[in-house]
Amino acid sequence: MTLSAQVRSLSNASADSESTVAVTLGLICCAILMCLLSIAFAYTSLRDRRKRLEVKLQHHKDVEKFVETQASLLKNPYHI
Repeated sequence: MTLSAQVRSLSNASADSESTVAVTLGLICCAILMCLLSIAFAYTSLRDRRKRLEVKLQHHKDVEKFVETQASLLKNPYHI
């Protein structure tokens, strides 16, 4: 094998390893991005669920207050 053939062989091998490294880094970046997106989706979902639960809790508090008011009116119907 001549010297120029050996140099070409080495440059092709380094180009192959560089492309392998680039592909690997690209896949790692995609995996990290997917993880971040799934975390963001989970956070948004949990935040929306919390808001819905807060609305339900407020509704239950309002109903409880209404029932207490009605009960106190039944105990003392002339208190207005």
